[in-house]
Amino acid sequence: MEGEERWEPGGEENGLPALAGTVRFAVELEHLPHQILAHVQAEAVALLVCDRCLGEFSQPVRLDYAEIYQTPEERQRWPGREEEEVDRPTRLLDPAGTTIDLEEGFRENLLLDLPLKRLCRPDCRGLCPVCGANLNEADCGHAGAGAPDLRWAALERLRFPGAAAEGEGREKDGQS
Repeated sequence: MEGEERWEPGGEENGLPALAGTVRFAVELEHLPHQILAHVQAEAVALLVCDRCLGEFSQPVRLDYAEIYQTPEERQRWPGREEEEVDRPTRLLDPAGTTIDLEEGFRENLLLDLPLKRLCRPDCRGLCPVCGANLNEADCGHAGAGAPDLRWAALERLRFPGAAAEGEGREKDGQS
């Protein structure tokens, strides 16, 4: 069976990022002995938040995956079969075997396809650590100010024995 349908996922309440519009997908079902193979292709536009500047941006997503569905009776008949087939996850059909729920597989594959570090663009400059301004939009003037990072303040007071004497000797000899 092949077809296309428009589907709107639930959004962040089910762990998905917000999606712009709807998801277009095509599903091809193949009946195998005691199971059904579903080959899914899907396209969507995910609305994400940049990890550096906190600005919203959209990113197209294209998924192409396959999953095997079995009835609960077939799973009991072949215990351990899902461990053998590590290349494709095995999911359960409803007890009547009339419905295939694609949402869980779609959600998992969408989350796996999204980048771990979500950036609005590769050269995103982020936020100013002093005033919080988005450095992609305007230069606030703090970037070159060299404001010290207080997390490193304790290291400023750290001195190693003999380090100052070595440095002074090199300057006297004309070495740097």
